[in-house]
Amino acid sequence: MELGMLREVAKELIEDFTFGVVVDKSTAKKQKIAMPGIGVYTDYDGQMSVFSGKYTIDNIRRFVRSRSVPVLGELSARTFSTYSKASLPLGLVFYNSDESREALEKELLETAKEFRDKVSLALVDARTYWKHAVGLDLKTQWPAFAIQDIGQHTKYPMSQDKKLSAAGVRQFVADYVAGRVPPHYKSQAIPETNSGDVFKLVAKQFNEVAFDASKDVLVLLHATWCIHCKRLMPVYQELGRLFANHSGIVVAQMEATMNDVPSNDPALEISGYPTIVLVRATNNEVVPYHGDRSLGSFTEFLRAHAAHPVNSHTNEVHKISANGPGYVVVPRQVSGFTPKDTRHVEL
Repeated sequence: MELGMLREVAKELIEDFTFGVVVDKSTAKKQKIAMPGIGVYTDYDGQMSVFSGKYTIDNIRRFVRSRSVPVLGELSARTFSTYSKASLPLGLVFYNSDESREALEKELLETAKEFRDKVSLALVDARTYWKHAVGLDLKTQWPAFAIQDIGQHTKYPMSQDKKLSAAGVRQFVADYVAGRVPPHYKSQAIPETNSGDVFKLVAKQFNEVAFDASKDVLVLLHATWCIHCKRLMPVYQELGRLFANHSGIVVAQMEATMNDVPSNDPALEISGYPTIVLVRATNNEVVPYHGDRSLGSFTEFLRAHAAHPVNSHTNEVHKISANGPGYVVVPRQVSGFTPKDTRHVEL
């Protein structure tokens, strides 16, 4: 191992961890660490873990971060920040009674230890955090298990068709680590017909349509309950009519509370409604829209950013407006871990 690797990791994680170097062989021997070697002391249990993998910066970083949380600890509003900083996917074990928690802790402890460097397994009280389970597309049937990758904005709910078992959880985690479990995206059914001026997207066909490199695709991500989205719809429908016969530009919309966005592109992260983006043809660059809600503003945005030329007939644009840039801010699923009801703020 090169000391430089540890120094690089230390520079990156120094605010959350204390790093030191031991050069005395007798001290290392007492701690049962071969030289060169790396050990992490954890304050939550007073134990030390010894690194045993291949010495790379990524492996060392992952090892140090994974030791910041206990093996099969409790995930709650108080500990969520610590788990999220560990930067590992979370294996969430939902229980609904003290007896169930105790049994699951015993049954899954070895699995948690086995995959500690890849997935942080944690126990979650479904009596308090059941909405988080629903957000991961789990049914309110306990116990239940799901993997959530906060960094990639992906979720992997384990099937609830069978009773949860230690063997089943272990196999699911092993399959996930091996890349055999695809991420799960909530989706409505693909419409049987889609002949309107505004194309109705669902998650199942999002990537196929939005990332079609031959098209510029303007996407409106909206919520049915959002008043500002409702005000925008007449303008957006008129925009769709205006470009209905354009061979290179598609005006589309998706109900984002019923469909997940199957992409980890930061520009497609929904922080509020409505969210409007253009996925450019040729290179699939995602360009956020921040203009006002008028037909003219949308047209000028497309003229400036679309890869395909905007036809001259758009000069006939009527001054239709949605009465201001109203916006509903919504909390991200992964921005916190709270039992409180989700609320939105209208600006």
